[in-house]
Amino acid sequence: MVYAAAPCVKRQVEAYVVLEKIESAMGYLPLSVMAIAVGALGQFMTAWIFCTGVAMSLFEGSSKYLRGRIHRFFFHGMSCCQVSTAQGTSDRYNLGTYTVLGGRFRVTLGYFFIIAVFRFIVMIIQLSLGILLYLRIDEFKRNPDYKKDAGCRRVVECIMFTFACLVAHSVFVVLIIFFSVLWRFLSERLSNIGCWGSTSCRERDGSSPSGPGALMERVERAQRTMETGVAWYVHCHRHSGFTAAEAQADKEQCGLQGYWFYSVKELVNQVGDHVHDLADENRSAASRLRGGRARKERTMALESLLDLSREQRLSDCEDSTLHDETASYLQDLPQTSRCRHDVDAGRDFALAGGYLVMLQVLKCCPEDSDGLPLAASILSGFAAGLSVLTWQPGQSQEIVEMLEHEDFCCCTRQVLKHLGKLMQRTIVPKGKDDCNLQRTQRLQEALVSAICSYAHAASDIAAHLQHVALLPRAQWNGIVNGDDELTKHMRTLSNAFTTFCPLGWFLEGKFTPFQYSCDGWFQWLETVRWALTRADDGIVLNTLLHCASRPSDFPRKVVADSIRTLSSLFSPRMIYWHRFDMRHVELPELFINISSVKASANLPEGLKSLVVRCCDEDDPLFSVPVFSKLQLAKMAISQDIRDNDENVVQVLLLCLSYWRRALGAKELDWLVCETVEMLRDVVRSSHNPAEIRRFIVDSPGGLECLTLMLQPLFPRIAAIRIDTEQDTSDAPVAPLSGDGGRGDGGRGPSAEVQVAAASSSSSASKGVFRNLFRHVTDVSWTGDEQVSIRYSAPAAGLLQDIITTASGGDRETRDLLNQNVSAFLFSLMQMLMNLINLKPLGQSLINGAAQAQRHCFARVEKGQACAQRLCQHISAHFLLFVESLSHPAWHPPCGPMEAITIVSGDNIMEDLEWNVNILLGARNALRLLDHLIDSRWEKLSVEEIDLLIHRLVRLRQVPAPQLHLVLALPDWNEEIKNKITRLLDDIKPFIQGKVRSSPPLPLQPKEREVLTACLNVLQAHDNRKQQETGNRPQDEPTGRRNPQARGRQVGTGRQKQGTPTSRPPSHPLTIGGAGATGVGSGDQDGDDTVGQLSHNRRQKGKGRGRGKLLPEDSDQTRKSRSMELARKQNVSSAEDTNQGDAADAPPSGRPIL
Repeated sequence: MVYAAAPCVKRQVEAYVVLEKIESAMGYLPLSVMAIAVGALGQFMTAWIFCTGVAMSLFEGSSKYLRGRIHRFFFHGMSCCQVSTAQGTSDRYNLGTYTVLGGRFRVTLGYFFIIAVFRFIVMIIQLSLGILLYLRIDEFKRNPDYKKDAGCRRVVECIMFTFACLVAHSVFVVLIIFFSVLWRFLSERLSNIGCWGSTSCRERDGSSPSGPGALMERVERAQRTMETGVAWYVHCHRHSGFTAAEAQADKEQCGLQGYWFYSVKELVNQVGDHVHDLADENRSAASRLRGGRARKERTMALESLLDLSREQRLSDCEDSTLHDETASYLQDLPQTSRCRHDVDAGRDFALAGGYLVMLQVLKCCPEDSDGLPLAASILSGFAAGLSVLTWQPGQSQEIVEMLEHEDFCCCTRQVLKHLGKLMQRTIVPKGKDDCNLQRTQRLQEALVSAICSYAHAASDIAAHLQHVALLPRAQWNGIVNGDDELTKHMRTLSNAFTTFCPLGWFLEGKFTPFQYSCDGWFQWLETVRWALTRADDGIVLNTLLHCASRPSDFPRKVVADSIRTLSSLFSPRMIYWHRFDMRHVELPELFINISSVKASANLPEGLKSLVVRCCDEDDPLFSVPVFSKLQLAKMAISQDIRDNDENVVQVLLLCLSYWRRALGAKELDWLVCETVEMLRDVVRSSHNPAEIRRFIVDSPGGLECLTLMLQPLFPRIAAIRIDTEQDTSDAPVAPLSGDGGRGDGGRGPSAEVQVAAASSSSSASKGVFRNLFRHVTDVSWTGDEQVSIRYSAPAAGLLQDIITTASGGDRETRDLLNQNVSAFLFSLMQMLMNLINLKPLGQSLINGAAQAQRHCFARVEKGQACAQRLCQHISAHFLLFVESLSHPAWHPPCGPMEAITIVSGDNIMEDLEWNVNILLGARNALRLLDHLIDSRWEKLSVEEIDLLIHRLVRLRQVPAPQLHLVLALPDWNEEIKNKITRLLDDIKPFIQGKVRSSPPLPLQPKEREVLTACLNVLQAHDNRKQQETGNRPQDEPTGRRNPQARGRQVGTGRQKQGTPTSRPPSHPLTIGGAGATGVGSGDQDGDDTVGQLSHNRRQKGKGRGRGKLLPEDSDQTRKSRSMELARKQNVSSAEDTNQGDAADAPPSGRPIL
């Protein structure tokens, strides 16, 4: 990332400023000459010449005045530092932003574009008037008294001189307007001449438009380069003579840090050259005055490095609204943690020997000096990005070599050892007053933060090394061309979003070959592990646990960083940008296991105590940040501290409460996704899962919060309702949806069905559930609705884990959900309908676009696509040319002949995340839907059947989601396809039994009409499917051709026993299409389970007299039937749970590890 104006940008801006001053001086010449001529020789001029001269003077004077006012409007009242930080974030500097290629390529027009247009218009007007004035010279010369009249000759001479000045001024104006284009052209030509035609100079400088790195990265880098150039332009205009110390000291006018004037290496050297003065920092005032200049330079260098090391939002992330303290608590989320580091600054600091110099500062500074917290904070900021530097595209080999070097391991060992000792000495015993509490707390925060950064980086690198070690064992799935490409893309999935935010990163570029350079890293990792756990009898761990357990005695940041450090050591790292339905045990191994730590007897009890205290509202630890609570729960699960699972679940439920009270940002969505996934881990791995499920269901707002996540759209007030008291009113229950169903024609359960469901609910389901599903008629005052694409998938998975278990499930929970079944069915069907809202993704990242461009004229459609790409190419380069007008620091992101049209809105991390969440949500929703229907098979209403049929048939006809070619998720597609087919095959005979029963059932005409329409839809769908599949062999084994025969073969699934199953080659699947006939063997257990469920449903339908409606059952009859249904459900739930576990096993459903 560009953190300051580069030397080449400074030279370009300074040349522009000089040229601008020359142009301004040249503009005063014709103005002065015409003013003198009009004043002294006005009596010799004609009226036309006089008026023309006055007009030219007025135009030039007004041009200078208005340009000054425009400059004042844009930059007045802001320091140079504020200008640099406001670039790209404030609309004050932007006249307009124009985008092409689906918004991925943007051009910003602002102050300099306005000045360029204004200058060009004035130049044209003045030059036109000057030409007309010059043509009037012949009139003077035709005058008989011209040679005798000296006044006429002076007028002609003034006109000629004025015209010459106008031409020269116009040349300078043209040079200013097209300065950047001419500068880039000349600098490239001169660079080629200086390098004798070699490109090594430009590649080493990193300024080549076609240099290394993905195109979108170069676009972002060029944009940031221009923004820093604007800040340097303002600085040169105001006070170009300021030194670095003066600029940093003058906060009101300038405030630019030292790295704007010096390189990082020069700043590090300034600190290193004055290390010997640090020990005498607290000497007498006279001595400080004599060494004032050196002290100012050292302080300036340290503060500049500190500012450069801080985490920041490095690009224009439209999704983030979190800043300051809240953002720091969410920094461990894989979607946000690795896009907050300036990789250029971190690389420059490391290669300049910054870590060694900071170690010298720690050893030389007295504990009460200002340099000690500065050095610790600098180490904290830069060390946190060490793991990010190693896999950045381009110049990362130097960092890899640094980590492998023995001297860097020695430096790291000394740094961590000294930080631990300083931290122990700063802990003030209870009952003892601290004379300088503020300084002590500042030092504590810096020391703990530095230790936390080293632990975080080491655990992250260790997790990725495990990931790389497993990659060579990955099997080629036939989609990408070779194992090398698969390895590259698998690494890309976990590391590609590190330089910029997830929205802007494309899955392109070259990465460091980990498998050839990771052997030497284990020495550095072992150094960090030893320094944190074994040095001085584990002083660091004991100190961290002591700080975490005393939140009232330490600053809030010290407690949070202590917990985060422990979590980095004792919890597995999540290296992917998505869980991919992986469970906690499938994540990379722990960096440190408590059982291997020397003197670890107190650690498990200490962690257990922290978890318990987080659940006590009267304990100060209850108020720790939400992510600290999640980290404590992770440590308890990871280290197998399982005797207090209820407290762990309670901590996770507190995290859910925080989410529903603070809806809004995507970071919170990612936080709640991880929280729900951890709840699923506890449910599946607990020694007493039944009690854990009961605890989640009985917790205040736990089940309601999960239910809220199923809603496709919900207003903010719905989350507030969960915290209200139980409402015992009999208000109608309605699905909570903002638009009445997206993409499904607005079809949903009627008000009568909702009232019926409400009237049959028990007192336990009233209140919160009733308020949760209540429709909001006027939501204008409740704010924007929340879209639940991200967290609906894990929420549905957790609900399914709670309801369907090996022991038959939680019957009361199932009954509670069944009492609101219409609303639940509506929510689950909305989740399924998201399958039609998938964002299109490209078929190939490597050479798909290039092949399409080479073969674009093979067909008419591709020829039209090439014409469209050509127009986009021309428009993009035209916008780039317009952006360059009069811009002092314009840098083109690409070459003039580079095919920028290959960049599109496809294959970015946000689209992949969106599609994976939709696909996983559909799978979990179908599993939950299947069990909900089976639990109330005999009570399905006509409205519920109508709701299911139309949506399932529509989903059966749409293509399956085709995700990125290395995600390897075909099993999810097949499971979705098969379950939709089975549900339709099960419901069809049930409808036939109701419509065609003999004697006829007492149905209302409207109900009979709805059921008949459903049968027609199913029949049309079957006819269409037969036309697509063609002639199928009569003896082909299938479980869908004869439902009655399938009902007699209980548990046979799709095929008869002994029939071999073959899996077709990997290809794009379609839900219900011709290409969807192949079924993977991995779904066999799931098919048998669902076949058993289908058989149970058919037997229930037969037992009811082919669909005959019976009178209302008594309480005793209903109770006995419920017990029978629960007994039957025990078998099906156990089998489906086994099927779910099999579906979770790698490699199906996630990237191959």
